[in-house]
Amino acid sequence: MSDIMLPGGTDLKLYESQYPAAQFEAAIGKGPIIENNTWWVWDIETSAYKDTGVNAVVVKPRLEPRGPRRTDLGTPGQRWIDTAHGNIEYTCLDSNGVTAVWIYSGGIGHNMIDNPNFSINQKGQSTYSTPFTYGADRWIISADMQMEITPTGVSLIGSGDESYIFQRMEMLKAGTYTLSCLFKENTGEISIGHMTKMKATSDQSGLLCTTYVVPEDLTGNDTAQIVFASAQFDLIAVMLELGGTQHLAHQDMDGNWVLNSIPDYGEELAKCQYYSRDVGVGLLGTYSFESILLTFPFPSSMRIPPIATLLFNNNLPFYDQGGGQTILVNNARIDAQQMTQDGAVYIIIRGDFSSPPTDGTILRFNAVGNFLRLDAQL
Repeated sequence: MSDIMLPGGTDLKLYESQYPAAQFEAAIGKGPIIENNTWWVWDIETSAYKDTGVNAVVVKPRLEPRGPRRTDLGTPGQRWIDTAHGNIEYTCLDSNGVTAVWIYSGGIGHNMIDNPNFSINQKGQSTYSTPFTYGADRWIISADMQMEITPTGVSLIGSGDESYIFQRMEMLKAGTYTLSCLFKENTGEISIGHMTKMKATSDQSGLLCTTYVVPEDLTGNDTAQIVFASAQFDLIAVMLELGGTQHLAHQDMDGNWVLNSIPDYGEELAKCQYYSRDVGVGLLGTYSFESILLTFPFPSSMRIPPIATLLFNNNLPFYDQGGGQTILVNNARIDAQQMTQDGAVYIIIRGDFSSPPTDGTILRFNAVGNFLRLDAQL
């Protein structure tokens, strides 16, 4: 170290670096990188990257089919969560009737929850309160629970000591998992956990997470209980992932908790429609023998052949383009339904037709909104 006296008597101290200039030059442009799912930084002393051990959020690729196709996966419609790679594997039938695998991959930092930010709401209701039924897609509410859809997620109002919402999973491999949720406007105490593993509790707003071990593979309709509420709060998002570190959210410069990423709406919709779809708008059907044959050519099959239900059964408007008239169907009922190997769904609707057309007439559902629900839920 040496001193230089500046005009005015200011003493400027100069420090000599312990590293030669070549090492500084080698460090220029060496920003942080991701290797093996952790952050690495440049170490000027060794002139090499060094593992910090800090987990990095891995961006998830889109849902896509991957080969080779396999035929040993059992009944189409199964979903497997692969602990070793953090993948979710769906089995379905391709257009040739062969069992194929759809892999939604991600590795560490991959969210195993469907519709984690509640953006998919195919039913279209603003409030749900019927016990043990689905609200926002894939989310079931318990007794004494009300779910209100909000622009930032859902508002949950629990009026009982054990009010909660949850998701069902078909397969969860043994391993270590971290469950986390981001919430605000909390007026009481909430807890989160998996089934009976209620380990994290908070009466504050922000991030709440817990890590637990699943000792053996869970199969069948094992329930993943996600959020337990005995008060009112706004839930922004939920994440279930491999490992012992949460990747749902972080604090910004002002100390506010923000999501690390926003789930892709199209991907979440595709995953939710694997279990349930509301259809109707623009559907075409063929009139024959006092019935309408409806066909739904879907790009991918559902979990199992769905059960179709009518959302309403009177004054269903179908437009006869050839005859230039609207035909109303009253007392409508589903007479038969079938899902083929290529994922197409066929439904026959019977009822009282206001003005029956000739056989073979093409009819189009002519209303705003859906009238059929296809249910393949767990």
